[in-house]
Amino acid sequence: MNFQLRANKLAASLGGVDNIVGTEAGEQLLVIRVAHMEYVEIQRIQAAPFVSEVLIGLTSVSILTNDGSAQALVSGLRLSETGRMEVEDPPFKLTNLLRKLFIPLLSTIMAGGVIQGFMVLLLSFAIYRSAVGATETLSVIYTLVFMILPVLIAFSSARYFKTNPYIAAAIAGIMIQPTITNFVADRILNQFLKFPLIQNHQFNTILPVLILVPFLAYINRQLTELMTGTLLPVIRPCILMGLGLIFGVIILLPLMALASHISVSLFIMMAERIPFLATALMGFLGPLFVLTGSHYSFFETATQAIESTGYDMLLGPGMLISNAAHAGAALALTMKSRKKLYRYYTGLSFALSLFGVTQPIMYGGELILKNLLWYVMIGGGAGGLLAGLFDLRIYQFVNPNITSLPAFVDDSGNLFVAISCMVVAALIAYFLTMMRPLVELTDEEIRIATSGQGLDVIE
Repeated sequence: MNFQLRANKLAASLGGVDNIVGTEAGEQLLVIRVAHMEYVEIQRIQAAPFVSEVLIGLTSVSILTNDGSAQALVSGLRLSETGRMEVEDPPFKLTNLLRKLFIPLLSTIMAGGVIQGFMVLLLSFAIYRSAVGATETLSVIYTLVFMILPVLIAFSSARYFKTNPYIAAAIAGIMIQPTITNFVADRILNQFLKFPLIQNHQFNTILPVLILVPFLAYINRQLTELMTGTLLPVIRPCILMGLGLIFGVIILLPLMALASHISVSLFIMMAERIPFLATALMGFLGPLFVLTGSHYSFFETATQAIESTGYDMLLGPGMLISNAAHAGAALALTMKSRKKLYRYYTGLSFALSLFGVTQPIMYGGELILKNLLWYVMIGGGAGGLLAGLFDLRIYQFVNPNITSLPAFVDDSGNLFVAISCMVVAALIAYFLTMMRPLVELTDEEIRIATSGQGLDVIE
């Protein structure tokens, strides 16, 4: 019997050897003290064939073995080198990867979110007082941080994947330039592929960057292996940037635009035939649309619907409910987290979500904490289904948040439906987050998030 292999798997279930701070063992009973109980995967331990019973304490896990292997397991745990990152299931590995990419940016994202929330208030008052002279300037200001977010993520990702962060940031910056995006839309998609795009499509999504940077890292490694000589430091950046631009502009951007266009077309067809299902899916997929920038592609559909029928039943209601689900999850994190600084972050994210600014909680919570994004999507889907069944409508094209609730007012109780759907979405996301285990940020990660510096800089 390979007790070392068994100990390695047990260490993985306990959050890795770095999470184990002490062990005691008898013949059958094994007591393990851990630093972070939230890293312990109880179900995986209980499913092990040698485990008879598991008891959970505040900082310890007691395992009763059914074959008297407790002392052998202690020896195996002391010899194990299993780390938490090496053995987790694929979704958790992706979550931890996103942690490393996004955490250095959280202070910048929160600062941008606070400014955006302030601007939303100014824009809302301007809309309802018909003082719209400065709205374009304010809109540019409050979207600026998130317009250049692909550049920031390219820099952070390049440092993680060990490629040139300045070249990665430069390529990402070029990819979001209007001249380039118009070239992709007009020349590549419209003239070459004969695929006209819906107007107002935006290309400032982070997804191409998350694919682009690993590609750059791979090319960088290949160039290092294949090329030698004194000209390498000069030639390599040129080749790297050239191939990166070709891959990003000619391949990634058109693919993202096509995917976004197809998703909008499918939603339009669904809204015409099964409207309640379309609203439910908009609430469910709302976070993904924001993350990929696809929600911009629905702007034309929403404005046309308001101009032709006087109301929109898809984008506005769906995003209002999705924002409420974000707020519910953020509130739950604020109440559940044991980290004081992180509670400040999530509490402020909760307030911003109410104003329709969801990027801080998405990048600082839902994408870096296991399963949290699913809870938000489930809450948004449930609220969206209720909105679809009761024909929730928005009568103005505005940012859907608590300040824009007057846009839902009519004589049929539509505002009550809007508030009810928001409450349902928020409560479901809140209770799912509260009931499930929380893998919190470590003290080191919180230091990185608040300082805006990477792990290598702090050390």
